[in-house]
Amino acid sequence: MARVFGRVWLVGLMVLGLVVSLLGVAPPAAVGEHGDEEDIDFAPMYSACVGAATESAGFEDTVDIGAEDAINCLAHYGITTGRSETMYAPGESVLRWQMALFLARAAMAAGIVLENP
Repeated sequence: MARVFGRVWLVGLMVLGLVVSLLGVAPPAAVGEHGDEEDIDFAPMYSACVGAATESAGFEDTVDIGAEDAINCLAHYGITTGRSETMYAPGESVLRWQMALFLARAAMAAGIVLENP
């Protein structure tokens, strides 16, 4: 039992790392001593959201929400599919089974094979 739990925990951490890297999430920019962001001391080194992953997924309701690039990237890798070909529905709630599906798809995109218990 502990061995299975350990594997689930490890896979969960790996999937979380993949999702974070796909979104290009980085800590907020460091502010210089004069209150500006000119002296940023760190930035993400790698991003999976390059090339074809930056192209529009065709969702018409993500244009003005500030997360269009991340949503397009997740759609490119098949992690999210939206509500239809043109609607993503960014304001809707995500159920637990839907989040589990996102994580399983992210694992598959990273080449991780999930075993059935």
